[in-house]
Amino acid sequence: MGEVYRAEDTKLGREVAIKVLPEAVASDPERLARFEREAKVLASLNHPHIAGIYQVEEADGVHFLVMELAAGEDLRERLERGPVPIAEALPIALQIAQALEEAHERGVIHRDLKPANVKIDEESQAKVLDFGLAKALDPQDVAGSSTDLERAPLSLSPTLTQQMTGAGVILGTAAYMSPEQAKGKRVDRRADIWAFGVLLWEMLTGRRLFTGDSSSEILASVLMGELDLSELPPGTPLRVRRLIERCLRREPSSRLRDIGDARLALEETLAGDDASELPGEREAPAPRASGWRAALAVGLGIVLGAAAAALFLGRSSESESVTSHLSIPMPSTLRVEENPLISPDGRTVVFRAFDVGAEADDHHARLWLQRLDSSELVEVERSKGATFQAISPDGRWLVFTAPASELSSRFELLKVPLDLSTPPVKIADYPSSDFQRLVWAPSNRIFSIGIAGDSLMTWTADGGAAVTSTPIQSEIPVFSAWLASVAPDGHHLIVYVGSFVSGVYRQDVGALDTETGELRIVVEDGSWASVLADGYLLFSRRDTLMAAPIDVETLELTAGPVAIMDGLWAEGLWTGGTFNVSSRGDLLYPAGGVQGVAKQLTILDRQGNLAPWSQDRLPFNTVSVSPDGRRLATQVDNIAEGDALLQIRVSEIENPRLVTVGSEAGRDCRRVAWSPDSQRLAYDCVGGDSNILLIRDLAAGGPAHTLYQLKDPDRFALIGFAAGGARVLLQQWTGEGDRALVSVPAGASEAASQAETLEMEETDWTVGGLSPDGKWLAYISRQTGRRELFIREVMDGTRVGPGQLVASDIEFVGTWSRGQPRGTYELLAVQLGKLVSIRIETQPSFRITQTVETGLDPVALGLISASGLSADRWMIVKAPDTELGAADLRLVLNWTAGLRRHLQTQGES
Repeated sequence: MGEVYRAEDTKLGREVAIKVLPEAVASDPERLARFEREAKVLASLNHPHIAGIYQVEEADGVHFLVMELAAGEDLRERLERGPVPIAEALPIALQIAQALEEAHERGVIHRDLKPANVKIDEESQAKVLDFGLAKALDPQDVAGSSTDLERAPLSLSPTLTQQMTGAGVILGTAAYMSPEQAKGKRVDRRADIWAFGVLLWEMLTGRRLFTGDSSSEILASVLMGELDLSELPPGTPLRVRRLIERCLRREPSSRLRDIGDARLALEETLAGDDASELPGEREAPAPRASGWRAALAVGLGIVLGAAAAALFLGRSSESESVTSHLSIPMPSTLRVEENPLISPDGRTVVFRAFDVGAEADDHHARLWLQRLDSSELVEVERSKGATFQAISPDGRWLVFTAPASELSSRFELLKVPLDLSTPPVKIADYPSSDFQRLVWAPSNRIFSIGIAGDSLMTWTADGGAAVTSTPIQSEIPVFSAWLASVAPDGHHLIVYVGSFVSGVYRQDVGALDTETGELRIVVEDGSWASVLADGYLLFSRRDTLMAAPIDVETLELTAGPVAIMDGLWAEGLWTGGTFNVSSRGDLLYPAGGVQGVAKQLTILDRQGNLAPWSQDRLPFNTVSVSPDGRRLATQVDNIAEGDALLQIRVSEIENPRLVTVGSEAGRDCRRVAWSPDSQRLAYDCVGGDSNILLIRDLAAGGPAHTLYQLKDPDRFALIGFAAGGARVLLQQWTGEGDRALVSVPAGASEAASQAETLEMEETDWTVGGLSPDGKWLAYISRQTGRRELFIREVMDGTRVGPGQLVASDIEFVGTWSRGQPRGTYELLAVQLGKLVSIRIETQPSFRITQTVETGLDPVALGLISASGLSADRWMIVKAPDTELGAADLRLVLNWTAGLRRHLQTQGES
């Protein structure tokens, strides 16, 4: 990481190491400031087996670190003399594990663990060097604003650049990279666990585990090389063999979850206990039944160690001061959705999860309940299709929202005892399309907030009183809002809101008065949040968990926030990870980092074959192919250009090169539509205090023109161009959850006052899209209580024909495609979790075929959005299967005790 010098600290009379920062860091103010922030976090590490950072200094324009000078030789030099005897290697490995455990508990990942970064003195005492400096030196970091986030992690090691085959690359680092790091994916502490396994192997065998003549060959070995435990010395204890095997599993979700388990294994081995199992590990009983639910029930048994046992046998004062990390193992195809819950007493976990495997019965989310003193996983009755959940403050009840029946589009608010002793009962109907997330306050009231942040809905938990709605009054213009938790006073709700303030999108944490509806901001740049009774505000920034002291009465911060740990599972760049803290101080959270940044535009054919359209991996959201099949438009999260949140980008299909055409400062540009002649592009944007519809003539060039505008709280959503391209259709909110079909002129000079509302019987419907020629509108009606797909003929953009029922139980419409002969169309839609095809003939007579299953699984494909390329091919937005939900659910016992120690250390420093 630059030149290293031995020096003397003349003030304190001690020898130190001086590490000069590389010029690339020192000459870049943004990188330098970021490095200094990271270095302050690293300086908080204080452990006998960690070489500490003392200061970040500058003299005569030279920036450098002052660090502890570790005595002895490094482990690389020791290994040049051959393998380390088992009796000597295991104590060294134990010290390294202890150092990693201390760092991981403080949210610091080493990222570059290798023999050269471990010093051994004459008394065989180990010091781990350069903790976290790989991240501190990285110019892009995993949560930064790089235009190529997928490749950014390749630079995380200060000794391995992205020019992996270039001259001067130090091959040693590549040999210790985890598979996910080698693939350019995000890394978390499991990367350190992989490197620890490689290091332990090398100490015992005296040779490299992964070798090659170039970095590329070494990384290929990391990704595909065979791991043969028989090469370990004959005297290697069984527990150590098992530990190495668990550390070196290529799939992170199957790897050893916590370095603390490695520390326990080594301690018990050195104490003479040579059991083959790792601490807290036990074999799961064989499944009693076939099918994924039986396998799921086996796979989700909580792995309980000694620390967990203390939780259920009654915590002593000593056990309550010990922080212990546990994981809930997941089958490889299971994905946990946001906001898993832990009961106030810390004994029960509830989470919403779905199976993404191609062999799953269906992909609907369900609520699962796990008592931590039992290996049995229980599905909550009537929870198929559940969307939101909350636990009562006394820990006796679970409330959740779910469809009224399997085929119903209506949602209900249901309540069930947390011990599941009786079936769920209905509290009330739930307005699923306009409200989201639930919290249960000590006043026995259940709250939900409007998605636009304009109203607060309240139910009594016993269902005995009428539902009430309170208008929200905010000090900033809010266009989206989410409930997170209840403040300790029971009178305020902790929320986070999305807004455009001064033209810049942000999410802030606020306090909402349940009686007056007054909303005020508590901290900027934050998401999911909770206030602890002892005076700390916890919230997330992307995948980082933050904490700040707060006055629990005034709900005002008393000091600035600090980063506690990273690695929360966050759905996208603009959304923070969720977490839950029990009254006992246990932390539950899905792990995995920021998602959604590596989607790909991919061509899918009818046989299920996939071919990447380009190598771009970006936060794509939607895709729309022009009617002439020559161009595409995609909506993408902005990670590099200007201050718009969401942008519209266009490319020729035969020449992939995305160009931004829709980017409005301070606005979120959302839906896009092509004119029937493929020359104009319309898109709608929201931000500030209005919702606007714009149109851009791509053939003539020039700026976009505003066609239509509504002031908050009125909203609309773009549908598309009507036949002939003279008018554009919108879905417009009309209040009380109703929707109307509105037509506006597509001419830039025509007045918005010429907008017309078109007559439809339905008021509760979801857009399915217009056919490529603009002649037919597809939509899903919920009017009858089932999700029914209709189409209507669009006549000159000012009238629509009668609704024609196409199919029932349709969850959403994927895309329209034009077929042959003329007047023939195909609709792709999802029906009861299956991707189905519907053929519609409009000439010479109108005829709709029955739905036909395509055999394509939308969830297994990672299908986010689709648009027809031809009769047998579609352009889709494809998400990696790792981004569909969290595969890693973690529990930290007594976490708040460690939090207090960490914050006290921060305050003292």
